Amino acid sequence: MEKYSLALIPTFALTDTDYQRSNNFNILAMGISKSTVGLPAIPAAGVEVDFLSQKIWKGQGFLNEETTVEQLKKVNLGSSFDIVHLATHAEFLAGEFKNSFILFWQNKLSLKTLQRLSKNIKLNKVKMLVLSACQSALGDEKAELGFSGLAINAGVKTGLGTLWSIDDKASLVLMSDFYSHLKTESLKAEALRKAQIAMLKGESAIKNGQMKLSNGESLALPQSLVEGDSEYTHPYYWAAFTLIGNWN
Repeated sequence: MEKYSLALIPTFALTDTDYQRSNNFNILAMGISKSTVGLPAIPAAGVEVDFLSQKIWKGQGFLNEETTVEQLKKVNLGSSFDIVHLATHAEFLAGEFKNSFILFWQNKLSLKTLQRLSKNIKLNKVKMLVLSACQSALGDEKAELGFSGLAINAGVKTGLGTLWSIDDKASLVLMSDFYSHLKTESLKAEALRKAQIAMLKGESAIKNGQMKLSNGESLALPQSLVEGDSEYTHPYYWAAFTLIGNWN
C-alpha cells in the first residue's frame, strides 16, 4: 500500500474501465447513528454524513429516521447523485442472500432484496457505492466480494467496502480524508492509498477535540466523540477498506 494503489477486480468482463474525473461528482450520504433493530449505535455516523455531504463535498445527507429504503427509491440516483455513501451497519454472512444485509432505519435490506431493487432505484447509474460499515466487502461463492461485489454486478463502476468491523471514529477520519483527496486526485485508488498512508503516519487523527486531516483541514467534534487524542496508525483501523472494480 505504501508503494502502490490497489483495487480488486472481480472480473474484467463486469468492470467498466473508462476514466471519468471524480472531483465534480454529487454525493448522497445516508447514515444511522442511533441504535435500531437491536444493533448498536454508530455515534460518528451523524458527523460523517454531515461533513461529507455539506462541507467537504457537495450533495445531500439523510440521517437516522430519514435513512430508509423508501428515501433511496425517491432520490434520483445516477442523475442527481453520482456517489452513494452509506454510513451504517452492513454484514455479509456466508450462504443464502437473505442472510446478509445493509441496515436502514428499522429495516435490514437483504442482499437478495437489494439485487431485486437495483434496477428500480437505478443503482446501475451510480459511479461509486461506498459502505463505511462492517464486513461489507466479504463474500463467498454465492456473492463474490459481498455487497461491494454485488454493486459491481448491478452496474456500479466502483465499490468501496470493508473486510472487518471498523471503529466508527477511525472510519470517520479515513472517509473524510479519502473524499478530501478525491477532490484533487485523478484516481480513486490513489485517493484511498493517500488516506490510508495519512492514518499510518498519524497525519490524520483526532487531536485536541478536532478531527485533523492530512491536507490541513479540521473539524471540531461533538464532546461525545472526544475521549482524548486518538491516532489510528495500526493497520486494523485503515487496512480493511478495499476498493473494488474501477480504480479510475
